[in-house]
Amino acid sequence: MPVTRDNTAYLTSLTRSESFPIILIHGAGGNALSWPPSLRHLPRQTVYAIDLAGHGSSRNNSFCHLNYYANQVLALMDTLRLPKVILVGHSMGGGVAMTVALDHPERVAGLGLISCAANLRLPSLVSDLTVHPETYPELVDQLINLSFSQQTPRRTIQLVRARLLGERPAILLNDLQACEAFDLSERIGQITQPTLIMVGDNDQMTPLRHSVHLNNLIPDSWLRILSEKGHMLPLEAPNELALGIEELAEKIKQTYLRGL
Repeated sequence: MPVTRDNTAYLTSLTRSESFPIILIHGAGGNALSWPPSLRHLPRQTVYAIDLAGHGSSRNNSFCHLNYYANQVLALMDTLRLPKVILVGHSMGGGVAMTVALDHPERVAGLGLISCAANLRLPSLVSDLTVHPETYPELVDQLINLSFSQQTPRRTIQLVRARLLGERPAILLNDLQACEAFDLSERIGQITQPTLIMVGDNDQMTPLRHSVHLNNLIPDSWLRILSEKGHMLPLEAPNELALGIEELAEKIKQTYLRGL
């Protein structure tokens, strides 16, 4: 159920678990409900699916730089008294997760990077439409066209399009501006946490080569490529993501148990 604390909204699925808690961070223009129930309610994990500032039930303003969202995640961890967590982020949310992991490595036990990249520069046909708010409907249509594989049910695509068109344009426009400014290319090799990387082979927003690049540079990482899937893996392949996140949590738990 939705909870609001310190002007930060989040959804919780609390389960008795020996693993580190998992925080799910949505992508641009999304919210906590961008993660389907099968991901928000992993049966053997404690999961927090949060609304970044300005999104979903959050009452704050959205931001134009991912550092602000990273600070929000840290503030939420402090509020919930979570000393160390597993961060799983989709697209822009993956950028937020990497920022926290690099700037505060002691707070992050592991990473799940879903449809992500070391830099999140937009395709030119999308970037050109972010300049003028009056082109917002066209921007949404271009994003939808680039975000889903051909196998995605039409109903799913229609629901996402309707949700984006129903939001205040400033939210998505701020997020896309934040993505344009994001670039950790020079720091990716400094990520030390176990890292699961998952990507669809039909991803047009953050194509496969970006995930391969992350996998090559992050020392303790492994790559899962999902066949005939696009950018929106939480909606296109929730079961595969759930299995991957469970595997990540179990690997991290076993690693820490061996170190005791």
